[in-house]
Amino acid sequence: MRQAANFLATAIITAFLLLLVHALITLSSTEKLLRREIGESRIWITNESERAALQLLMALSSAFPDFPPDSGENNLQFRFDMLYSRVMLLDAGPQRSYLEAIGAAEPLNEALLILKRLDEKTDWTRLPPEMHQATEQDVRAIASVLRDLTAATSRHDRAARFAVRDQLSEALRLGVIAVLGVLITGSLMAAMLVRNMRKLRLTQTELEHSHLLLEETVALRTQELREALDVERKAKAIYNSFIVTVAHQLRTPVAIINMIAQRQVREPPGKIPERLRQKFSRILQATGRLETLVNGFLSSAETSTDADPGSQRVLDFNTAVDGALQRLSLEAPDRAVTTDLSPEPLRVCGDPILLVQLIQILLSNAVKYSQPGTEITIRTRKEGQTIRCYVTDRGRGIPEEVKHSVFERWYRAPEVHHLPGMGLGLPVARAIIAQHRGVISFTSDSDRGTVFTISLPEAAAGDED
Repeated sequence: MRQAANFLATAIITAFLLLLVHALITLSSTEKLLRREIGESRIWITNESERAALQLLMALSSAFPDFPPDSGENNLQFRFDMLYSRVMLLDAGPQRSYLEAIGAAEPLNEALLILKRLDEKTDWTRLPPEMHQATEQDVRAIASVLRDLTAATSRHDRAARFAVRDQLSEALRLGVIAVLGVLITGSLMAAMLVRNMRKLRLTQTELEHSHLLLEETVALRTQELREALDVERKAKAIYNSFIVTVAHQLRTPVAIINMIAQRQVREPPGKIPERLRQKFSRILQATGRLETLVNGFLSSAETSTDADPGSQRVLDFNTAVDGALQRLSLEAPDRAVTTDLSPEPLRVCGDPILLVQLIQILLSNAVKYSQPGTEITIRTRKEGQTIRCYVTDRGRGIPEEVKHSVFERWYRAPEVHHLPGMGLGLPVARAIIAQHRGVISFTSDSDRGTVFTISLPEAAAGDED
């Protein structure tokens, strides 16, 4: 019921306000019309033109015998020039448009033709007596046309003024109605406003009470969240510390076993049995895999911690790409990589060692998961304020059902379990890119291979050392 009353009152006052706006617009347009009519004075122009024609006619008829024919009132050239200027003024832009609008342009054209003929063929300073009658007839014709123009202008002006008066009266009437309606509905709205203000005070009191309860609840939940985050941070630190400790403890025995196996493998032929040499070769391969596993544990633990800001500096991203390509040439000398590096420096703020490791992970995966001889490309570009690196291979691609899991630690797709690896490369890459405020993404197709994209923000001027 209350909503219906509010809606009705709002609709009524809106209607009256629209009516008031309409009345004000009408008054404004009427005022502009009145000003324009007063400023244009078209009746004065037509009257003056007719008066100039009559004066020329009177001069031709020697209406002023007391004056010499070549000066004052009887100067025919002066009277003709006055008539000519008045008619030309009627032919000017605003006056011409007005006469065309009221349908009086054709008589004006007729008067203009007569005037121009008189101007071209008549010497007003020495007018022969035999031409007086013909000239007087032409001037009478011009005077008649101008009289008709004056009458038409007067009629149209009178009708326009009546219309403006009616329009002004209607606007005033609408304005009075609108003001009365606004006053009435404003009184009703004021009464409703007073009632609603009382209810608002009660609601505000309840809201303040609820706000206090909400603040207490938020503070309590925030404290609980901070405690949970502290527990998680400590558990993560303990986990990383354990991983690092175990990995470092494994490095020493693995290195000793690797050294002994290498020494035995390098023994000259015949010093140890060939069968024993083969066993030491397998031990050497196993320690190599174990060393790779330990290094993976250490990389995973190191990239899980916060980045040290002191290790980051402004560098050319292309230099990190060159470093990764050099490492790849040692790991896989038989695999060529096609490069398309940006000719301009790509300034990024980052850790050079981690950026090289990031690119090396993607290149190593491209080599591992593509057939020998297939193309591997790396491309760098600056796109706006972002530095991008694209690593493309023509391998088997990533199946659709496992794409959401490739950045998870220890995850490996079922079809690649026979290949060496621990499922730590891409998680480490994502951790490195996160430390550099960047993004890593990929697109993959079983027929066309995989494209990994690295996006890093361009170094700002304030990042310089």
